[in-house]
Amino acid sequence: MSGRPQPGEYAPYAQADIDFVPGDDAIEALRAASRETIALFSALDETSIAGRTYAPGKWTVKQVAGHLADDERIFAYRMLCGAATRASSPASTRTST
Repeated sequence: MSGRPQPGEYAPYAQADIDFVPGDDAIEALRAASRETIALFSALDETSIAGRTYAPGKWTVKQVAGHLADDERIFAYRMLCGAATRASSPASTRTST
């Protein structure tokens, strides 16, 4: 999957997040983000992050990690639903003769 999403393919509020992603290869961007996230969280130990927040009154490191995991499940489910919808649409079941 290559290329950046075009305006109209996403909600306007997502623009800043889309601009933050480098390059035009979505799969490579996901792989890089995965590597970076694993490296970041792997370097932490339970004792050093216990109760630690990124700012006063904000989420703890563990809460941020849990939020990321929840989001991944949600996005994977949305992709599954989208794929199932496309697979069952009349256009996807047509055969050329």
